[in-house]
Amino acid sequence: ADFENESDPQEEVNDLDDLPKSVIVTNIHSEVFADEKLKKELEDLFRTFSENTTFQWLRSFRRLRVNYDSPLAAANARVQLHLLQFYNSCINCYFAQPMTPISYTNLRPPAPVKQFLISPPSSPP
Repeated sequence: ADFENESDPQEEVNDLDDLPKSVIVTNIHSEVFADEKLKKELEDLFRTFSENTTFQWLRSFRRLRVNYDSPLAAANARVQLHLLQFYNSCINCYFAQPMTPISYTNLRPPAPVKQFLISPPSSPP
């Protein structure tokens, strides 16, 4: 038997730190944004996975961002509420992509002695 490929259960729990803690909800009916009662009803659905939850309503995109305190709560919400029928539309739930730190090493301006090569030149060297 090959035991090298089996992972330690503790390692799997630590891997959750890399998972997103937010869910993006799309395809929300436009009338939901104008009705506080409907908004609260939708928020309550997402609160069933964790009480410590924040909501960002993005009306112009017809979207809602739900921020959880743990990746597990976000995963449960994503799986259980995806394709749910809510007020005349079928909502979609997606994980929000976590921001990865960007390396700015490739985005620095050229050295001052080389800036005269830029067209059009800003000023003579």
